[in-house]
Amino acid sequence: MIAILQRELLVGLRRGAPYGLLAANALLLAGLALVVGAVAGTISPWTAPTIGSTSSPTPSGLGATLVAWRGPVLFFVLATWVAIVASATAPLGGARALTGERASGTLDALIGSGISPLGLVIGKAIGAGVPVVLLLLSGLPAFALVWLFGGVSTRVVLLATGLLLAYTGLLVVIGLLAGALLPGELPSAVVGGAIGAL
Repeated sequence: MIAILQRELLVGLRRGAPYGLLAANALLLAGLALVVGAVAGTISPWTAPTIGSTSSPTPSGLGATLVAWRGPVLFFVLATWVAIVASATAPLGGARALTGERASGTLDALIGSGISPLGLVIGKAIGAGVPVVLLLLSGLPAFALVWLFGGVSTRVVLLATGLLLAYTGLLVVIGLLAGALLPGELPSAVVGGAIGAL
């Protein structure tokens, strides 16, 4: 399994697509950070209490509520974006892990090399998942804005991280299954991507 994982990482990280996606995701989230920072500088979440009252009024309306809860709202938006990126890339990476071997004619040699089928599948799944996780980690700096705007609890962060990693792993395995069952690179990538989009 370790040999398969090393081989998959060497092949997968040499492709140009993960680095292009990393750059695009980082630039998009940097633009989002600039926009959120510019908007946040013009809006004050603090509403002055009326004369004679002892506390400030609760926010009324969607805009005021979003500004008052801007940290959790931004965390939700960013976590949703990371899930969308995983939905688009994880099944394709999983499908490509097998279809690339089949296209180059090395899949039969891997199967006949004495590696257990379970070790082959686990090595391919982890190897296909690492570039996807690296792509998702490129959005991590944008989450610093969440803590500038009030933050969320550690429990929420750990739960969201666990769910996103499990979701990404599931989509990679679905892509591997599509790559194993369907002939050719394009049909398996399309089916894996469609399942991920659902």
